[in-house]
Amino acid sequence: MNTTFPSTIDLQNRFHLECLRLSLVPTVHYLIISIAAQELYYYTNNSLIKTYIISTSEHPPSCQQNSFGTPWGMHKIAEKHGDNADCGTVFKGRKSINQKYWECSVDFQNDRLITSRILWLQGLEPSVNQGTGIDSFERFIYIHGTNREHLIGSPVTLGCITLKNQDIIALYNLIPRESLVWIQKSV
Repeated sequence: MNTTFPSTIDLQNRFHLECLRLSLVPTVHYLIISIAAQELYYYTNNSLIKTYIISTSEHPPSCQQNSFGTPWGMHKIAEKHGDNADCGTVFKGRKSINQKYWECSVDFQNDRLITSRILWLQGLEPSVNQGTGIDSFERFIYIHGTNREHLIGSPVTLGCITLKNQDIIALYNLIPRESLVWIQKSV
C-alpha cells in the first residue's frame, strides 16, 4: 500500500493555520511531528532545517491518560533535561542514573529506556491535550533518546516520541524551551 503524505510545505501551512485557530504566535523555532510518516521536521524562521526519523506509540494516537498513545495537537517544550549528559545516558524521573544504557544489566536494557536528552511537552489545547485525564505534561510525554535505536522509524513507544541518541542531542542543542510542537495524528 502506497501512502501519500503531505508535503513539508503543506504541513507548514497547516501549522500556521493551527496557530491562527488557537490564537498562538508561531515561535521562531518549531517542530512538526507526523505520526503517520514517523518523521519530525525542525523549522527555524519558517525554513525546514532538518527532518528526523522518529518512533511514536505502538498504540493508536490518543490524548487519554493511560492509553499509551501519542497525543496530537499543539504543544510547547515546557522543560529540557540532560544538558551535557553523555550520549546514551539513562534517565529515571528526568535524572541521570550515571550509566549509559549499554552499561546497564541485560534485564534493564530490555526496558524502554529514556536516554541522552529529554524535551518535556506541555499540551496547549484545553479539552484536547490539556486538562484532567488528557494532559500531555501530566502524562510525561517526552521527545527523548532511546536504547532501541534499531526500531526508530516504526511505532514502538508507549506514547513518547523517540529519536536516535545523536539526533536528540543535536535537536536539543538547537531548539529552545517554549518552542511550539505540533503533533499531527493523520495524513
